[in-house]
Amino acid sequence: MAASQLGLGNPTDLFWCPIEGGDRKYETLSAGRIGSILSKVDPERFENESLLRCKGCDTTFDSAVLDVLTNHEMVKRIDLAARSLFGSLIRATPGDQDVRAGALDAMMAYVIRPGSAADLIDLDELTEASDPLRDVAEVLDPSARQLMMQRAIDVSVTGGRIRARHLGVLVQAGEALGVSQQWIRSRIVERRRSR
Repeated sequence: MAASQLGLGNPTDLFWCPIEGGDRKYETLSAGRIGSILSKVDPERFENESLLRCKGCDTTFDSAVLDVLTNHEMVKRIDLAARSLFGSLIRATPGDQDVRAGALDAMMAYVIRPGSAADLIDLDELTEASDPLRDVAEVLDPSARQLMMQRAIDVSVTGGRIRARHLGVLVQAGEALGVSQQWIRSRIVERRRSR
């Protein structure tokens, strides 16, 4: 899904430059004479074509490069996914102080700006509007998704056991992240044995 479709637009005119290997500012160019020639050669591809120029390396790109997530957008997705996952564990058993402390601690590894504990667990509006875990699953490789799930499992298993509510959250989060139930259950067994 394109970044523009997710509402993660770039108000600062940043894009991920493949030449520079990072987020850079750009300016939009008109296709001009070259664009009009190219539109005669391949009208479907080059009609109304817009181009942009990287202000860092001065390279010109097709506007399709804007559909690649910037580093900032990727970090924002990871932040929202962590808040959603660990906040869900806290909300599943609000009185469990061990899970709360572990979830808040684990979340700090992922969030951009920690803020207050209330900011970290008040996710009702966010999770109704979108699914941050599914959004981040599109951009993280399998090992990064499994690492996030492992942190959640570590938080959930307390005193050598896991509550049914936490298991439900883990299974649901695993489904959104593309991590199998078998993988989750095997890691829970390993974690319970190590406690």
